[in-house]
Amino acid sequence: MKLSKDVSSRITLLRPILIFGVVFVHVAGLSDLPSEVAPGLFMTFASYIKNAVFRGTVPTMSLIAGFLLFSQGLDLTPSKMFKKKFVTLFVPFIIFTIVCYLVMDTFNGAFGPQVFPGFNLMQQATDGWNFERVNSVFGITMYPINGPLHFVRDMLVTLLFVPIMSGLIRKAPWAGLLAIAVFFGFDFDGPLIMRATSLMLFYIGGVAAVHGWNVLGADKYARQCLLVFLAICAVLIAFRIDDNTFLVIVAPFLMWPAASLLKHTRIEAWAIRYSKYSFFVFAAHWPFMTLAWWLLKSHARWMPYPVFWVVSPILTVLLLKVIYDAAMLVAPTAFNLAIGTRATRKPVFVERRKAPRPANAPVWTESDRKLVGP
Repeated sequence: MKLSKDVSSRITLLRPILIFGVVFVHVAGLSDLPSEVAPGLFMTFASYIKNAVFRGTVPTMSLIAGFLLFSQGLDLTPSKMFKKKFVTLFVPFIIFTIVCYLVMDTFNGAFGPQVFPGFNLMQQATDGWNFERVNSVFGITMYPINGPLHFVRDMLVTLLFVPIMSGLIRKAPWAGLLAIAVFFGFDFDGPLIMRATSLMLFYIGGVAAVHGWNVLGADKYARQCLLVFLAICAVLIAFRIDDNTFLVIVAPFLMWPAASLLKHTRIEAWAIRYSKYSFFVFAAHWPFMTLAWWLLKSHARWMPYPVFWVVSPILTVLLLKVIYDAAMLVAPTAFNLAIGTRATRKPVFVERRKAPRPANAPVWTESDRKLVGP
């Protein structure tokens, strides 16, 4: 299944918005459980954004990931799929996990105690490199030290099931979904998949791609979808409901059509322009956000928490943009490897020259060029 221009544009639009949402989810100092959030207008609003609205980001990314993989037909060529995902997922996972560990360990061991008394970015279970330490860093049976990369970790495990999913999706899609929901939903797989909902949504994305669903069909109900989504989020926070499973499952199917409301807006223009930074921001923001929290606790207690909650994710994203641009300038080859070869150094004019010339475009002669100058 070849992606249409509209579908491809929707994915490009959503990518940086979803990633920015992930960064906001990881602002420290606010409980992940609505029932434990302190009362007050701001804290309620912050919980609404963090624990409800932006909790739909990772599920939507899972749905899109499954849709893209099966749209490309990678499930039919497992060797090609594993080779591609080794470059785009496994290598970045290892690199950003190691970098995160080194950054946090350095601040803990070298700078933390001297500069910030009581400074501790991470808890060390053991002193030596044994399975327990490797497990805590790379997330073999638990969440990795670079928290957001649990999504990539789950995607890597999910790839092992793609050949099985491929047969189920083509022959018995709904029976397959039921089997996956039961097996992984009731945790019969143990620590294999961290979030069963991610696997289920990945599978549904595959069904949509293989069976040619009209994924833009619900756009005509975009406003209704947005209102329903926001209402579900409001109920979750108003009644302090900690179990967000229902929200996680339905969010992608409401957020996707709701995104059509951003078409031809400044937000869409911004998203298209900054989409290239998305994966790097996703993979690299965790240690910066963690460090920002400890800086607040150790040296900036005068800063009101609402200011920190708004400023820290914005500054983190801006800082990572600067780092991205600098890395692409100084070491583009190595940096491309780190981010899974997601960037390109081809100048814009190269792409423009490849575009077909309009039939009614004027033909420029040498005398014309002399009139207008170089």
